[in-house]
Amino acid sequence: MGEFSVSAGRVRTEINELAALNSRFKKQVEELRQTEGSLNGMWEGESRAAFHNAFHADSLQMESFYGTVLTFVRTLDEIVNKYEAAERRNLDIATRRNY
Repeated sequence: MGEFSVSAGRVRTEINELAALNSRFKKQVEELRQTEGSLNGMWEGESRAAFHNAFHADSLQMESFYGTVLTFVRTLDEIVNKYEAAERRNLDIATRRNY
């Protein structure tokens, strides 16, 4: 089995990048909603309703995806915080230990 090593700092960097990408995704979804709203006013009939319904279903999935990524980012942040706190405690114990 392969091994890998990663630092808490590296995980934080990736957390920040993922959060930024997720924020961009949310902004682009909002832009899509505005565009869909504009297009919705230009069409009539069944094609308008079909497109609107399909877009609405897709936009709900996009919201769910955004929320899932946000939860993942927050969870990773909590994990890194706990890891760093444990490392500080370990260092404190090691530096105070006398033989």
